[in-house]
Amino acid sequence: MKRITLSVLAVVAMSSLGFAGGDMKDVEPVLIPVIPIVEEEDKSGLYAGLAVAYNQTYSTDYGWWDESVETQDETGKLVGLVGYNFNEYVAVEGRIGGSVFEEDYAD
Repeated sequence: MKRITLSVLAVVAMSSLGFAGGDMKDVEPVLIPVIPIVEEEDKSGLYAGLAVAYNQTYSTDYGWWDESVETQDETGKLVGLVGYNFNEYVAVEGRIGGSVFEEDYAD
């Protein structure tokens, strides 16, 4: 019962802060700008792209007799893509890529 009383007292005290006294001033109306509706552009058509990727990996391999081998790999890739959008939801895309360089550093 004591918890309920304290909870109700806390809610009443906190809600009274929103009604603090003071003179209220007149508020000027805010004009909301009207945004004209524009038809969406046609999203169909041919598109192309090019991507460059770089990856560096560190790993520890455990071989026979729990011997650990630290390795580091670096790769660089180049990917090209070409596609056609039939509409906003359907497209056909082809990608081709290859490695520009691969380095395998073994300690």
